[in-house]
Amino acid sequence: MHHAIPTKRSESMPPQALDDVLVLDLTHYIAGPYCTKLLADYGARVIKIERPDGGDPCRRLGPFPDDVPHPEKSGLFLHLNTNKESLTLNLKLLRGRQLFMRLVAKADVVVEKPHPMAAHSHQAHHGGPDGSAPPWGGAAY
Repeated sequence: MHHAIPTKRSESMPPQALDDVLVLDLTHYIAGPYCTKLLADYGARVIKIERPDGGDPCRRLGPFPDDVPHPEKSGLFLHLNTNKESLTLNLKLLRGRQLFMRLVAKADVVVEKPHPMAAHSHQAHHGGPDGSAPPWGGAAY
């Protein structure tokens, strides 16, 4: 599939099973990021979308170098998010949802794992910012 968003693989790298697959990763903590890590390891271009209020809570989990907590130095977070790109979007704001929907229109896969109670109120589950149906088949759980 051809995306307006450039692919991550350089021409010198051998082809991989998931080349040309664009994945949006809205997951956090461990299970979802591990799932999307596997997709990235097989060549998918994974864009991790994080909240503006500190990002993935896994950033606050150790281990940390010299046991000094830092959101950019969590060993667990770094391990689970290798081979991914990262983007901060506030999906509570109209502009954030609009940007997200533009990314969704180009994505092949959207992986999310919202809190069970948030699933009913999250805008993405009810459609786009204009109330339209979501352009993907639902959430991956």
